[in-house]
Amino acid sequence: MLLLMTTAVDYLNERSAPSTTPVREQHEDDDSDDKKADSASERRVRLHAQTILARHLRPNDPENFWTDIDLNLSEAALENINLSDCEVRNIDLSYATLYGEFNLQRIHIRGRAFVLLAHFHRHGSILFQDAIFDGPMSFNAAELNGLAVDSFEGAKARARARLPQGQRHLLPRGLRLEAVPEGAEYARLIR
Repeated sequence: MLLLMTTAVDYLNERSAPSTTPVREQHEDDDSDDKKADSASERRVRLHAQTILARHLRPNDPENFWTDIDLNLSEAALENINLSDCEVRNIDLSYATLYGEFNLQRIHIRGRAFVLLAHFHRHGSILFQDAIFDGPMSFNAAELNGLAVDSFEGAKARARARLPQGQRHLLPRGLRLEAVPEGAEYARLIR
């Protein structure tokens, strides 16, 4: 289990950017079949590695679920990744480059979420609807490139008073935690 996860993550953390151009349109001016095949193969392997990770991070499939995973995708180049309904202990997307749709709907992050200096391409989307952040989240200097903060609708984070001593949230520009009654465990992310 650990070897498979480590291999998939290591592959995704290689900095070559995935091509977002359909394979049939790539290298139109290049008659090199080798380049076309390499590009198509690279894209397929990246997408497959992402699928393997997602399949093993969904607790609704107990036989395949990997518990207590720290998902380190720092510096990764990711394309159309779907981690909806997944559960991880910690997630690190520091310096990652994200192409296409980044789906984290209903993800449960039990520890820290780092999205420091991540770069989300303008033609993509980031979906955090109904996500749960149990630990501190940091979107410090993340480049959301105009992506709508509506994508956080229904997301909730552990209320500041419930975070471990000295820890705090660094939220994306335009979002804040709603005021919560004393003793409430979670606060919704709102504009």
